[in-house]
Amino acid sequence: MPSTDDSNRGRIVLLLCALVALAGCLGGASNGASDANGTNGSSDANRTDGANATNDSGPSTSESPAYVVEDASLAFDRHHNRSYFDPPDAEHLPHEATAVEFDRESSRVVVTGSTTGIGDRHCIAVNLTTAERTANGSLLVVVEDRTIVPEDRRGCNATATAYDYRATVEVSGDLPERVVVVHADDAEGGEFRAVVTRSEAGTVVAAEGMQ
Repeated sequence: MPSTDDSNRGRIVLLLCALVALAGCLGGASNGASDANGTNGSSDANRTDGANATNDSGPSTSESPAYVVEDASLAFDRHHNRSYFDPPDAEHLPHEATAVEFDRESSRVVVTGSTTGIGDRHCIAVNLTTAERTANGSLLVVVEDRTIVPEDRRGCNATATAYDYRATVEVSGDLPERVVVVHADDAEGGEFRAVVTRSEAGTVVAAEGMQ
C-alpha cells in the first residue's frame, strides 16, 4: 500500500502537469488572436502588401457612341433673310453662334448657326469643309466663310455681316454625344469654336474665339 508522502507527491506532479498544459493552451490562443488581427502579416483581412488594395484607376467613363458619318451638306442664306437660323432675340446674339439638333429617327445631326463674312453677298461663300468623327467620339463640323473676289476686284469691300447656315450630317449607328462646331474665316485666319452636347440640343451657343 503506498505511503501518504507518495500520494501527495503524485498529486503535486498531476497539478504541475495540468498547469503546464493550461499555459500551453493559453499561449496558442494568444498567437491565434495575433493572426486574426493581422499584426504578424499573415492575415489576408488586414494585409498592406497590396494584395487587397482598391483598384483606383480613376472615374469610369462610358464608351463613345459608335457611328459613322455617311453624308454631309450645307446651305447658307446669301440674302440675309435668316432662312436657317432665326432664334428668339436673334439681333442680340453674337455673330458667331450655333445650335445643334439630334434627330434620332432620321439618324441626322443638324447644325444651324450664324457666321460673319464679307458683307457683299456676291463675294461670299459659306462651305462645309469638315464633318467627321474624332478620336474621342465627338462629331467635328467645320464651317468656313470664304471671300470670293471677282477678277476685276470690283464690288467687294471691307464691310462684314452675319450669314446663317444649316449643315446636315447623316450618320449610321448611334448619334454622337457631343458636337464640336468650328467657324473658320479663310481671309482672316480666325476660328470660333462651340461645343454642344445632347443635353443642350436646340440651345443657342455662342462660339468663342480661338487663338
